[in-house]
Amino acid sequence: MSRQRRDVVWNRVVDAAARHGLPTASLVVLAALSAVVSPQKNNPAKGLLKFGQEYALADVYNALADIRALEILTALFGFFPHEHLMLCTADRDMALFWVGLAASNFRVQDGRCTYDVNPTLLFPNISATHWGSVFGTSN
Repeated sequence: MSRQRRDVVWNRVVDAAARHGLPTASLVVLAALSAVVSPQKNNPAKGLLKFGQEYALADVYNALADIRALEILTALFGFFPHEHLMLCTADRDMALFWVGLAASNFRVQDGRCTYDVNPTLLFPNISATHWGSVFGTSN
């Protein structure tokens, strides 16, 4: 993504998430936003979303299945906090995206698993405006 287009594409992703009722802090939105602002050479979000020259329905399905696996993992951490859990994968981009989220503080509130993320590795040099559009803060 060229620097000139980043703001426009970032806003399009945030607007699309709002139109479809997705929280901006959902994994799929974070992956899309990271793909917009992170350097493309070693961008795990871009690899997780399976972007390429030929983007087929199978790529979309595979990307969403990977993200769903991470969502299931977060739920398991919340519902079973004293268990030793792991997700085994050979998908390097999926693993790097998970590490880049720096997810922590898994808990169950009102029957739903929630957790905190600090994805500064996925969003290098992000502006306070961009950060605030996702997390509602300038931090």
